[in-house]
Amino acid sequence: MHLLFVLLLVFVAVPVRKIASERKQRVYDVVDVLFVIASLVSLGYLLVNFDYVAFDRIYFITPLLTIEKVLGIVTIIVLLEAGRRTVGMFLSLLAAAFVAYVFTASYMPGFLHYPNVSLSTFIDLQYLTTEGIFGIPLGISATYIVLFILFGSFMVQVGFGEFLTNTAKVLAGHKRGGPAKIAIITSAFFGTINGSGSGNVAVTGTFTIPMMKNAGFKPKFAAAVESVASTGGQIMPPVMGSAAFVMAQYSGIPYVRIIVHAMIPALLFFSALYFMVDLEAAKLRLPVLEKEDKKVIWSGLKNYGLMIIPIILLLYLLASGRTPFNAVTMSIMAVIGISFLRKETRMGPKDFVTALYNGAKGTVIVAIACALAGMIIGSIYATGLGDRFTSLIVDLSGESLLVALIVAMVSSLILGMGMPTTAAYVMQVALIIPALITLGLVPLSAHFFAFYFACLSLITPPVATASYVAAGIADAPMAGTAVTGAKIALVSYIVPFMFVYEPALLLVGPAAKILVAVPTALIGVYAFVVGVQGFWRRRLDPAKRLIIIVSALLMVYPGWRGDIVGIVVLALLFSWEVWRARALEISPGPS
Repeated sequence: MHLLFVLLLVFVAVPVRKIASERKQRVYDVVDVLFVIASLVSLGYLLVNFDYVAFDRIYFITPLLTIEKVLGIVTIIVLLEAGRRTVGMFLSLLAAAFVAYVFTASYMPGFLHYPNVSLSTFIDLQYLTTEGIFGIPLGISATYIVLFILFGSFMVQVGFGEFLTNTAKVLAGHKRGGPAKIAIITSAFFGTINGSGSGNVAVTGTFTIPMMKNAGFKPKFAAAVESVASTGGQIMPPVMGSAAFVMAQYSGIPYVRIIVHAMIPALLFFSALYFMVDLEAAKLRLPVLEKEDKKVIWSGLKNYGLMIIPIILLLYLLASGRTPFNAVTMSIMAVIGISFLRKETRMGPKDFVTALYNGAKGTVIVAIACALAGMIIGSIYATGLGDRFTSLIVDLSGESLLVALIVAMVSSLILGMGMPTTAAYVMQVALIIPALITLGLVPLSAHFFAFYFACLSLITPPVATASYVAAGIADAPMAGTAVTGAKIALVSYIVPFMFVYEPALLLVGPAAKILVAVPTALIGVYAFVVGVQGFWRRRLDPAKRLIIIVSALLMVYPGWRGDIVGIVVLALLFSWEVWRARALEISPGPS
């Protein structure tokens, strides 16, 4: 039912092409009607014959009826077209490629070879079981994700964005590089209720990117900061995007625990971005903005601050053991009720409909992506490709965990390019995570490693979708924005390796170890940012940058010896830079 309603929305609301002549439009209208009929018939068959499909027939044993074969093929075609219209051509082509692989695997060489799979077996798996299209990703979309998207939509509609903006201005508006820091804080906060990298860019970037450009940042840097910050919103508790719910289902780790384990990696991610922006502002010698009128800011906090209550309620209900379904439903009701306490947030009929409308738009994209991800997983399951891919990674790594992690990182980024985070993560559940667990990683670290790079694929060239959205808003070159985004997020590519080798950064282990690991990791992240930027009080020569980066890596790698060496080297080098800066200040002449 969930997929049927989503498909109807797609073919009614999303055009075949953006621009068409009147004559072509009539043809397109006929095409839309045909797809609507195809959706109703193919999915309506499952609804009408639900008892037979779910209980009476035996998967892979009961012969398929001719109508089931036809409707299964129709469902795949309909879903591929819906994906092309909403998620983008890349994911639809990828799903189509995996479908084609099922029927060509018997002709493939090497580890890609697999005995022939019959059409009946494939349609049975994809259309009439919960191992394909109607698998875990679509199930999570139907039960949890749609409600969290609606929750975020209602929060935005009652003015929570104003609360976030004013809070960010209070915290960072008057600091060096203030507008960029406002963008970071706003995107991080907004990510707690949105959880979509590109969607976060589209909402917050419309006001943060112009603000950064006006402050003196280059357009491509402003766009890159927004894209990286919005991508980080997906790893920002408490919502963390739709992929976190899918992770809970696949890993068996409760969603509330996932939120807790994600706290330190999110802190390291946003700290690295904050340091990068701060040093960029210092390098460009951007003026510090004057403090805005406190009365205006605090007035905004007063008017919209009550809307923080639904988020607190959501966290409380989740922590107390309520199901996400129950917790989000209660929180949505709280948003509506609390909105009537102040005139500025009060929801009228138009606001209510707009919130539902925006929620439906967000649901369509996620649901179609989840269904296509299920189709890909079904194809991998049908051919046993996952097991062979696991063996390939283990063989390539030579049973070295570091090599395996690097291979997994590259594979994850390639698999995730051009795909929504949920679909990218589900791909890794089938192909990457089993290999990491085989090599000794605990499931928690393996799933977080894959999830992290599924998020980072949004800002990784050459297909950096979040960066491209930001570049469009900033009127900046797309390629330049993507490269700049990857550069300022360079430290974030190291964070997953940090928590794999040091589980304390996932809040696993003794409290004393955690209390040591977190500060040293933060110092190491700061030093790495300094080395990448090549600036601290003044521009640094290549030799010093290299020493700083090596010292930072020593602190990132677990073990007290590396921490001590790194801290000592950094302390000596930074002390030298402070002394040198003071010496230059008192020396005579233009030097």
